[in-house]
Amino acid sequence: MTSKFINALEALRPTSITALSINFLITLLSYWLLFYKYSSLAPAVPLWFSREWGEARLANPSWLWVLPFSSLGILLLNNIFASLIRKPRVVVAMLVWFSTFFSLLVFYTLYRLLVLTS
Repeated sequence: MTSKFINALEALRPTSITALSINFLITLLSYWLLFYKYSSLAPAVPLWFSREWGEARLANPSWLWVLPFSSLGILLLNNIFASLIRKPRVVVAMLVWFSTFFSLLVFYTLYRLLVLTS
């Protein structure tokens, strides 16, 4: 089992160690920011921006935890897919860097929501 894990990491090494490190750091910052600001949040935060203006956009602050968890989920899924694909290096790089870009967007969204509601 350990050798399969090491082989998967070897497949990701040239293209994604930098992206993986940046992504992991951004995800940890998202968790830390939410944990730090959670106690000062309002009872309802604007989260559902696709809904009509008003109370339909508001959600319980516990829903904000979906943002960092989705970032971590995309990170894991894209790295699994990248380790399975291996050969087209461009596709592997796109998968890994997409998850980093997604984590950056999630962090920015979370930051803006916390600044708005705190």
